[in-house]
This record gives sequence, C-alpha cells and structure tokens, in this order.
Amino acid sequence: MLQSLTQKMMNKHLKILLLLSIPISSFSQKKSGFFSKSNHDKNIVIQKVVIQDSVINIVVERKLSTETNYTAINTQTSAGAAFALRNFSYTDDLININAPSITYRLKMNIAADTSFYLDSATISFTPKPALGTDKTVAVCTGNSINLTTQFSTTALTTAWTLGGNTVATPAAVITAGNYQLIATNNSGCADTALVTASFLSKPNLGADKAVSKCTDSSTNLTLLFSTTGLTPVWTVSGTSVTSPAVIFTPATYQLIATATGGCADTALAIITNNAALCPAIVETITISPNPVADNLTIKVIRVAAAKATIIITNEAGQRVYANTNQQVAGGQTYTVPMKN
Repeated sequence: MLQSLTQKMMNKHLKILLLLSIPISSFSQKKSGFFSKSNHDKNIVIQKVVIQDSVINIVVERKLSTETNYTAINTQTSAGAAFALRNFSYTDDLININAPSITYRLKMNIAADTSFYLDSATISFTPKPALGTDKTVAVCTGNSINLTTQFSTTALTTAWTLGGNTVATPAAVITAGNYQLIATNNSGCADTALVTASFLSKPNLGADKAVSKCTDSSTNLTLLFSTTGLTPVWTVSGTSVTSPAVIFTPATYQLIATATGGCADTALAIITNNAALCPAIVETITISPNPVADNLTIKVIRVAAAKATIIITNEAGQRVYANTNQQVAGGQTYTVPMKN
C-alpha cells in the first residue's frame, strides 16, 4: 500500500513525511508497517510533517479495541493554496477512555476524488501498578514481619529498601522502621508504598510456680505473678477459673496475661495439698451464745471422723432435743433452735 501511495503522490508532485509519536519509550515491534507498543500514559501525541496545499487534508482516525469501526477524531487542513512544508500535531486525551488497546490510522484526502489510508499504529495500555495505601504492622518482640504479604505484587518486580538500603529478607524482617516498596511492571511503570513496622514489648511473667497448701485451706492465684497493666485470664483444663483468689482444688492452673497491644505471656501454677502443712487439731466442743434467746450454736472439732450426738434436757431432766450426725474429720457447726 505504501509503494502505491508513494507512486501516486509522486505523480501528483507531492512529498509527505509522517511521524506517529508516543511520549514514553519507543515502539517495541514493527512488522509490515504495523506498530505495537505498551504504554501506561493516557496521552497520545500524533505528529505529522507534510508538504500540503489547500486541496489536501489529513484525517486522524481512532478505533478502540471494544469497537468495530474507526472514528474520525481530527482533520488537519492547509490554509494556503501553494505547496508548503507544514507541521501538524494532535494530542488525543484518553483520560476518560477505558480500553486495553487503541488503533490509530491516517487518511489523506486529495481534492474530492482521491483518498489514501496510511499505516496504522496500535497502542496497548498496561495499567500502572496500584499497591494501595501504606500499611502499619506491629508484632510482638521475638516474631518477624513478612513484608511480601502486605501488598499484591503478582507479575511485578519488587524492590524493598530500609533507609535506602536493600532489604535482603523481606519475608522475615526483625528491625523496626519504615520499609519502602517499589513495584514495577514489564512496561516500566511503577508504584511505591510504605510499611511501618514496629515490635511490641511482650509481658514476662517469669517461671512457673508450685504451691503446696493444707488440705482444707485455700490459696490465692492472683498473688503468684505480677500482672499490673495486663489482662489476666486463669483456666484449669481449658475451663475458666471464676474465683482465682480462692482455690481449694489441687490442679495445674494456667495464666495468660495480655498487654494492651495484644502481646501475651503464659505461666503455670501447680497447686498441691500437703496434710503436713495443716495445724494440729485440738478436739473441742464450743457452745454459744450463753445465755441463748434464739438459736444455739454448737461447734464440734474432731481429729478423726466420728458420730456426734447432741442431747438437750430441761431442768427436770426431760429430753427436749436430740440429734445424731456422722461428722468428718475437722470442725463442724450445728444449730439448735431454742424457741418454742
């Protein structure tokens, strides 16, 4: 087509120079007069240098990849009658056009009877990477941060730096700071994002504790570890302990203490019973009050389990109250109503 066009132009004593210019880098491919280029800019500049007169005009036509037919978007005409060298430039603003590729072609009209289509150029747009907003990540001391999971970088070339220095292992950083990511696509378009990494202090409860107590006494778990400024949770065998300050049952109790930032430490309290820690039992019987007006209280303390019988008589020796109980070792209190 170019050869026939050149021949026809020569017959009309016409000489034409055409240039299709793309602002970012050069064309990547040229085959049989067809140009293909990947580009992330949304501003296409078409420039032409022609020798033209008043009967010749140049029409710029455009076709989106979503369209079937070309549309004329600009016509360049000459104001003078004589042949002259003229420079034309047309900028196609594509900011509101969403298409993966666009094809341009130039049409030359000579008077009313002759038209020529020149070579076309197809521009394929590669979207600029969009990493999104910067990130802030905080983990507990002793852990690492995986920077590579913070942004989607599929098919992109990534470069992580900290203070201008390359990050050797972005999947496991252990130093606090502002990490910069530059992600580049295969067209050279790039986006930049930051990750602010910080490491929170972890509580330190110290070593586990072992506590022995008297068989019938209790122990206070809340006094075993310092949990000031922390949120403590006590459990035993996975079940929450509702009253950790009063513990009778021997077992292994677990404490998880959590700081404001979410970092936590775990400790165990092993509670056992030891009868040797119990004070010696003195067998006694205590009756109160005296005199009595309402209920009589009788407290019986025995070293070993025994049968306890309470008998009350009046001044005449008549039995007015009798009660027998099987008492366990230790102390037990009985209440005797004295009102008629």
